[in-house]
Order: sequence, then C-alpha cells, then structure tokens
Amino acid sequence: MAHVQHMLAQYHAERVQRGLEGSQDIDAALLTLPKKVMKLSAIAERLNKVRRYSLSARTVCYHLDGLVRSGKFERPERGYYRRL
Repeated sequence: MAHVQHMLAQYHAERVQRGLEGSQDIDAALLTLPKKVMKLSAIAERLNKVRRYSLSARTVCYHLDGLVRSGKFERPERGYYRRL
C-alpha cells in the first residue's frame, strides 16, 4: 500500500509541476502515437524525446490508464498499450 501511495504522490507532484494544461498536452501527445501495440517504456521514451519531457514511465502509465478508461487506448497485455 505504501508503494501505491508513493507512486500517486509522485504522479501528483509531476502533474502539479506541469499544471492542467501540461497534463492535457501529454494526453494529446499520447493520442498521436501510431495505432499499434507498444511497450510502456517505448511510449515513455518516445514522449520524452519528442516533447522534451522528463516523465517517468509510471506517470505515462497513469495518463494511459485514463485514456484506457475513456476508450481511446486499450491494454492487450500487461505493460503494453495500443491506441484505438
């Protein structure tokens, strides 16, 4: 449980640092990914290189999970995501 609380605190700190607009920008950047299955680490690497962010894979995972709930991404396997 402490591990989850730590991850949520880290995510919140990064989100507060970037603000709501930065969060929406990250989601918009994720929606430009190709429609193929990609590993989480590859997605995070691509975002950090193209958008010059320094986001952790965990933060990218939280954004992706929000997009999975909204039906814009799917998670075929653990650690892999695909844009719909």
